[in-house]
Amino acid sequence: MRRIERVLVLCALALGAIALLRPTAGPALALAAPGDDYPVATVAISDIVDEMMAGDRFSPQRVEFENDTREELLGDMPRRMRELEQIAESMDPSDEAFSAAREEFFRLQGALTRANQEVRRRIEAYIAQQLIECYRLVVSSARAVADDLGFDYVIASNSQDRDLDEQSVRDLIVDILGRPVIVYPEEVDITEDVKDDLKL
Repeated sequence: MRRIERVLVLCALALGAIALLRPTAGPALALAAPGDDYPVATVAISDIVDEMMAGDRFSPQRVEFENDTREELLGDMPRRMRELEQIAESMDPSDEAFSAAREEFFRLQGALTRANQEVRRRIEAYIAQQLIECYRLVVSSARAVADDLGFDYVIASNSQDRDLDEQSVRDLIVDILGRPVIVYPEEVDITEDVKDDLKL
């Protein structure tokens, strides 16, 4: 997943933990310890969202949207600019046609810049909607898994064992903030249970 997607996910997770109230007490249905012993569970939501975004459910639609958006907004402007560059290279700068080609090139360059900005805006908005959908699916699954396993609360926290993101100071800080739980028993990590529930 691209950097902008990861930043959006981790920024959302860095705001805090997800508290899930269990409506009724139920027995433990998997290997995780029952809620009577470990009422608080953890789940690496960002890891799951990353996997979902890269999977068949979301990635193909996103790629198709990106391609369609570029085709709609950019049209043949990139091709025409390349043509004008080639034409200008073979022309005499003193020729009036050279000035006309140069003027068209710069006009297209401005239009292409604006079109690319709109492409990025639309794609970012589309990715944001996908992230929201992924996040809601994971939260819904975490609620169901927590209820089945007898947990009263689920805290969204990435694993401390995973390498920190060192691409930039901003990414590093976001990654650190996405790990509010420092120490916890392995038995209370329901990440794999949620993945199984989502068929990942």
